[in-house]
Amino acid sequence: EHAFTDYKDMLSSGFVDAITIACPNDLHAQVTIDAAAAGKHVLVDKPMAMSLAECDRMIEACKKAGVILMYGENLCFAPKYVRAKELADQGALGTVYYVRQLECHFGPHADWFWDINRSGGGVLMDMGCHSIAYCRWVFGNTPIESVYAEAGNFVHGNRTHGDDHTVVMLRFAESKRHPRGGLAVAENSWARQGGLDDRAEIYGSKGLTVADIARGGALHTYSASGYNYAGEKAEQTRGWTWTSFDEVWNYGFPQEMAHFADCIENEKRPMLTGEDGRAVLEIICAAYQSARTGARVSLPLDPDSRKPVDYWLKGEPQPKARAEVPQSTPAAPPADATKKTKPRATPASKPATKPAAPPPSEPATPAKEATAEPPEATAPAQQAKAADEKPNATAEDAKPAGKPLDDAAEDAAT
Repeated sequence: EHAFTDYKDMLSSGFVDAITIACPNDLHAQVTIDAAAAGKHVLVDKPMAMSLAECDRMIEACKKAGVILMYGENLCFAPKYVRAKELADQGALGTVYYVRQLECHFGPHADWFWDINRSGGGVLMDMGCHSIAYCRWVFGNTPIESVYAEAGNFVHGNRTHGDDHTVVMLRFAESKRHPRGGLAVAENSWARQGGLDDRAEIYGSKGLTVADIARGGALHTYSASGYNYAGEKAEQTRGWTWTSFDEVWNYGFPQEMAHFADCIENEKRPMLTGEDGRAVLEIICAAYQSARTGARVSLPLDPDSRKPVDYWLKGEPQPKARAEVPQSTPAAPPADATKKTKPRATPASKPATKPAAPPPSEPATPAKEATAEPPEATAPAQQAKAADEKPNATAEDAKPAGKPLDDAAEDAAT
């Protein structure tokens, strides 16, 4: 085994054929681009990047270098969730018309995820990636017509400027397998007490199936004194708890890594590609925009360098006023292609005059509706940050498959 304090040293060492990227979100793009330039295959963990523009650069870099870019989504490898999709594909449930996936707990493992400048958002960026990717997968990646969402910061207050509970509804287009289209709901929370809740439900015209990862195969345990570990995100072990076993396997991490290695060794296309990761991020951006405006948002979105959460906190970027326009003449508001009604109040859209103090559970974010906001200067800043912070990317030798990762290991990026 070899350890490195600088991922660039690892890339040039000659010891690895491929890497997995599980460092903070704001470093995903630069590490991926550098790995591709070094001829290394890449498995990038969810979320793929901090903007749609970054996703495009990552995809292009890997195509140019002729290396594999796989998007890391373990739920599509979790045995129960795989079996649920098999039932749907075999017709056991009839024509599938509705999928619901929820993943809820009381907050992320790593402190950096509370910082929207490093994570790109709140729980929608953290857990929403899982739910949205699984719903797309069950529907066979059928195009999505529209996205509607509700989001808020209900519990954690100023700990984050992102959302801590979000509900997203996806409207899928009509297809051969789904002649009337379909609906999916992705519900995610950082505000749920009592440990992890991770479930998927698939409804069809002739049946339904429910997969519960966190509890379906767990032991129902009572302990008056408590014990060492019940399961991921379990805050306590006294009283009644659900005691997990073989947790890493249940969540699909070894299967995901084995698939990545198989794709490299046998030159196969990954089940989840960089394009899938980009599609998930686009839905997240649309969901944040919908949560701001209260309207359904149609896809596709125009790619830009904004963080996903900025679609919620800041809205559409406004052009700078020309010098010849008198200061007393207000500039015309930007056109909203999704809804012509008044936007709902969010932490960044409170009235410019006499702003009301935010409630205790809402982050205090100054209003910026009347001023022009340039797009995020993403690439240069993140390139510098990637070089300065020297994240640890996990080395993944294609022969044999790499070690399984659990959520804590992913966040630690060792």
